[in-house]
Amino acid sequence: MNLLFRTDASVKMGTGHVMRCLALAQAVQDAGGRAVFAMTARTPAIEGRLSAESCTVLPVSCAAGSSEDAQQTLSLARQEQADAMNSRDAILASIRRSLAATGAEAPRRLEVETRLAAAPAGVIPARGQGDLAARVATFKAEAERAQASVAEVASLDELPAEVARYLRANNLPATLRVGADPTLAAAPWGATAIEILHGASDGRDLNAASHAFAAVAETGTLALVSGAHNPTTLNFLPDNHVVVVSRDRIDADYESVFARLREGYGKGQAPRTLNFVTGPSRSADIEQTLLLGAHGPRRLHVVVARRG
Repeated sequence: MNLLFRTDASVKMGTGHVMRCLALAQAVQDAGGRAVFAMTARTPAIEGRLSAESCTVLPVSCAAGSSEDAQQTLSLARQEQADAMNSRDAILASIRRSLAATGAEAPRRLEVETRLAAAPAGVIPARGQGDLAARVATFKAEAERAQASVAEVASLDELPAEVARYLRANNLPATLRVGADPTLAAAPWGATAIEILHGASDGRDLNAASHAFAAVAETGTLALVSGAHNPTTLNFLPDNHVVVVSRDRIDADYESVFARLREGYGKGQAPRTLNFVTGPSRSADIEQTLLLGAHGPRRLHVVVARRG
């Protein structure tokens, strides 16, 4: 099997994509195949790493993403006799080889079917366990450890004042984009000078607010479901994200959140997207330097409401 990877790397764009592809390339090589990287941009360090892993690096001499790029990539794939294969196939094939299994064995299939039907609980960390007060304390500590800020209000009536305080403290404009969430809509925003904008974000909003479905105490994580009430764009596009979560919806662990989701929506009725958000967006892909706001909000402010 021969696979060709079309990917790029530079100091500006980072090297994460190449390194993830390299993991697949190593699985192909372990199976006796050959891995080729077709690249428009590359750094000496990346080229050296690929060569050290016995991967061939071929230049693509045109603008990345252009029609010429596609044509050259197809030409190189034919030249190198690359096979059509997706990453899932490559990973599963590597696992089957290491187990000396095909996946069609009757005992293996029966074991998988039995486990899926029984859905036994796995190991659950003790860190998030405890009564509600303990879960809230753990959630706040873990969220702050992930560089989020956390405030607590007695009720949602106090939410607008807390958001206004947060915007002022960070010298941010008094604008806020929200979805059609009825909980947020019921808050007394008129008591503040905040301009409320409605609907999904187009990427030009500095501030947004969402209502979390639940939260996970063990990691200080917010669980946000998609839909018109809380558009997913609000989770990722604005620079500053304010998320309100009800105190009684702070669960101990991820398993409890999934159980709440199944109970709340019913079988086969789950929302299209469930996002788990822990702290502001961050990345260290570029020169191993931690950068906040790399793929989403650079600030995350969590407001825990004691009463709805």
